[in-house]
Amino acid sequence: MLKWAALLSLWIGVTTLGCGPQPTKPSFEQNLRLTYGGFLDGGDEHQQVSGVCKPDLTRTSLGCDVYNGLPNWYLTKVVIRVVWTPYGSDATRDFQEQVSIPPLTTSHIHLRLGVTLPDDTVVYGHRESHWNWIVAAASGIPK
Repeated sequence: MLKWAALLSLWIGVTTLGCGPQPTKPSFEQNLRLTYGGFLDGGDEHQQVSGVCKPDLTRTSLGCDVYNGLPNWYLTKVVIRVVWTPYGSDATRDFQEQVSIPPLTTSHIHLRLGVTLPDDTVVYGHRESHWNWIVAAASGIPK
């Protein structure tokens, strides 16, 4: 009888103290630390959020194909920073977009700029752009 009481006491202790199987924690959106160029801070050189952005004919919006090169993250938000000449405090804008990009896939997003990007110039057949963009920030849910 004493043996059963000890086993019962041990079982109650294990189940109430949480020593048994733990339920999985829900995954919450987290801000990802990206370095300049979209690389995951602390990741290897292949873990990068990158892509290609091109303006429309009116140069008032951008179409961007954003690649999620983070194998362990579902992207939920990206911030695209657009800069143009002449450079100054009013020549930089951040555009935050809600996205749903699984790991190692590309998704298209459309940004309405609210400004007209400067025209490119062509010198000796070489096109020079007077604007640029980067992935400034991202958020995601761990895989």
